[in-house]
Amino acid sequence: MLQRLATTRMLHACALVMTLASTSLAHAETHFVRAGSDWTSLASRVRAGDEILLGEGVHRSVVLERMIGDAQHPITIRPQAAQGLVEIAPDREAIKLVDCAYVRIERIAVHKARRAGIVVEGTTAHSSHHISILDVLVTQSQGLAEEAGIVAREVDGLTVQRVRVENCAGAGVHLEHCARAELEALQIFVRGENTARFGFNLVGTQESITISKSLLRGRIESAISIGCKASLRAGAVIAPFAAPSSATKTKPDSTSTRVAAPTLTTLAHAIICADIRIEGATRALDVGSCDEATFRAVTIVDAHEEAYRISVPPPGCAPARVRFCDNLIVWKPDAMRRLGVVADGADAQGFTLGANLWWSTRFPATGEVLGTNAPRFPGKITVPQTIDIDPNLDERLLPRTPSAMLFGANV
Repeated sequence: MLQRLATTRMLHACALVMTLASTSLAHAETHFVRAGSDWTSLASRVRAGDEILLGEGVHRSVVLERMIGDAQHPITIRPQAAQGLVEIAPDREAIKLVDCAYVRIERIAVHKARRAGIVVEGTTAHSSHHISILDVLVTQSQGLAEEAGIVAREVDGLTVQRVRVENCAGAGVHLEHCARAELEALQIFVRGENTARFGFNLVGTQESITISKSLLRGRIESAISIGCKASLRAGAVIAPFAAPSSATKTKPDSTSTRVAAPTLTTLAHAIICADIRIEGATRALDVGSCDEATFRAVTIVDAHEEAYRISVPPPGCAPARVRFCDNLIVWKPDAMRRLGVVADGADAQGFTLGANLWWSTRFPATGEVLGTNAPRFPGKITVPQTIDIDPNLDERLLPRTPSAMLFGANV
């Protein structure tokens, strides 16, 4: 009897949950957009759970402001067709979201936008949040500002997955003042004589950013740049400059000998870069001001200058605190000038090297890559670096040698 009563109660509870769910979705609508039509006004009409379906053809670029879904019922922008991409005509950007929340963008193609393929911005700190960008192709962004594939500024909660960026002059992904971002399974390619400044460029304050399972290939100056540049927050007011007045100067206290140490700010916190393959970049990693940053299980092939660079942090910012471990660095003879470099005035003590595998057929010799005065591996070495195992990389840059499989990307 008790068992039957419990079963009845459970069935009633399930029915109540299903009723509430169906009620909450009862208002969800589908908004169809014909190619070439203006769809800016949809921003004021869509509600949580709604879908914006883009018909066949080339669509106009759009700026969508204050579209708000919720965690269970995001607003989705996608092609009407079940498969393939739909193209957005180039402009400054193809799709720009401003102060939006719980929005998904799926299966979009953008060619030759001037600023970026997709831009997500907040007008105040993290006023855009929980944005997903999935299965997107962006090619040849150049001409304005970031010149990137994806730009996110003041976004809290960002997911970017299965995105391909080709020949964008600035960055594959440009993040500025973002938190809790997951960038997974991206391909950033620079082909032929084209060049790009960055693969992933993390500017200003960053919190809890993960970059994983990605491939970067071609002439990229810095594949991953973290904390090398400060930036004003959205809505920040610049105080007018006031020249010091001699009438208001105060004399220093001659009885005091203590000088307060300046307070330093760390730009990027809790950054993880893992399972990434980088081929042909000028350098794989450039770090300025960051802490709890990890560069792990990364394969670096034929970097032109160095595998990593420790840069001078922006004024008022603390130096880099990075864990560099379980990485695989391979280069052909004469293909890399240095293993790592410390910029003049930078602090390398916070750059810690764990176990890494470095391989070139000329590495055992004291060639020009090692230098004569500089240390082989700038930073703090916690375990000896491995230099005598040929990883025998396959066409996907994965090692065939069993003992080398402990290093570098596994996907």
